[in-house]
Amino acid sequence: MKLFECQHCGQPLYFRNTRCERCGRQLGYLPAKQTLTALEPDARGFRALAERRGRYRYCANAQYDACNWLLHVESPEQFCAVCRHNRTIPDLTIPENLINWRTIEYAKHRLFYTLLKLRLPLATRQEDPDGLAFDVLAHPADEREILSVRPIGDEDEPANQIPRSALNRIIRPRVEEILELVRDRLNASGFAPLVGRRMVLTGGGSQLTGLVEAARRVLARNVRVGRPLGIAGLPELAKGPAFATGVGLLIYPQVARMDQIEAGGAHYAMTGTGGYFARVGQWIRESF
Repeated sequence: MKLFECQHCGQPLYFRNTRCERCGRQLGYLPAKQTLTALEPDARGFRALAERRGRYRYCANAQYDACNWLLHVESPEQFCAVCRHNRTIPDLTIPENLINWRTIEYAKHRLFYTLLKLRLPLATRQEDPDGLAFDVLAHPADEREILSVRPIGDEDEPANQIPRSALNRIIRPRVEEILELVRDRLNASGFAPLVGRRMVLTGGGSQLTGLVEAARRVLARNVRVGRPLGIAGLPELAKGPAFATGVGLLIYPQVARMDQIEAGGAHYAMTGTGGYFARVGQWIRESF
């Protein structure tokens, strides 16, 4: 997904932004221009700085913070080119349903951004019996699954009972923002061609359900989770992604074909019984 730019102040903008962080202007996506535009309110609606002749209004789903697409102020449609394909949506008075549906809408708008750029036919079911329609249904488990989360620093306090969907609402947008920042920083650095088409996630957070799929979608690369390799006899706790970077740094000298390392004035063999890696493995087993 490309970066956009505020037409008023030049601030970089993301596809789903609704307000410029620098100048504070409202933003909306203008499908006809395939761009995110800063808006100026007037008596007839909004004037788009990317196309000053028309007047526009938001899609009706903007009230749920699920859509930032614009329609011409005189359009008879209530919903934008994306949202009018919704045939069934869950009960949005249930907070968990609203959170999950909003996430689906974010992904669907990204899909339609690409479909429209490819000029593919996008008839609704009202326009064509074989047209495209979306039925988004609530799963009963989304509303009932409760997790116990203990307060940090106070073991005497009882655990808090939190719906899984409430945690999803907090974690999922943050993860997507972090991945978008990684992608944009990498592209801006000029090193993206050197990285290639493969990336490896490490650390305990890489085990979040759905993180690999989200990273593949945002980063547009093949993504996998890295685990420690190269040291036999690791305890089970140290075999997960949380230790991948640490173990990788320990075995880097071997990968770099260094015959020995110097520590405390002594020279240690890199391989063999009693060598450097044997001691590293022993230290990990004893410490964890």
